[in-house]
Amino acid sequence: MNEQSKSHYARLRNDDYRFLRGNVLDIGCGPDPIKLPPPAVVTGWDLKDGDAQYLTTLDDRSFDTVVSAHCLEHMVCVPTSLKNWARVLKTGGYLSASVPSWTFYERHQWPSRYNGDHKASFDLIDPVVRPAHAFYTMRDMRRIGLECGLTLEDARIEIDNYDLARTWDKRLDQTMGKAQAQVTFIFFKA
Repeated sequence: MNEQSKSHYARLRNDDYRFLRGNVLDIGCGPDPIKLPPPAVVTGWDLKDGDAQYLTTLDDRSFDTVVSAHCLEHMVCVPTSLKNWARVLKTGGYLSASVPSWTFYERHQWPSRYNGDHKASFDLIDPVVRPAHAFYTMRDMRRIGLECGLTLEDARIEIDNYDLARTWDKRLDQTMGKAQAQVTFIFFKA
């Protein structure tokens, strides 16, 4: 819910706006596309545009930047999605994908108690016991990125307006308000 808007302060903190420029594709934007000042031009991609896993109507190397906030976890195949997201990215461009944190959002529960459409979960580090469902860590994302011609430049947990003292209450999805609990992966296409 409004994940691009909620990510604004994390992007400021991490100086991410420096590479969010040019012709920008926002995958899974819904009613909350990323807001960038001109001369950036943002093109939104959502369900009405087709399957975000394949982006079949988009030309190769047509975007300077690709961003996605809370869409990748809905894809049937994360590696195929990243391959096609990288395909539409120009050489020298960046891909930024934010996804819910397995630790803070999913709280190590599967299937997701907050969103039944989640097909994969993500975290920075490998857990002691790896979940049986589609699960990706920073190491996995680095490997998949390399297979797609992308270098993982940054990976981080972003927790904003999230009350860690309330994590015991598993019925409460804090992200329905102003809180976010996400992992962000930043890739570069050389």
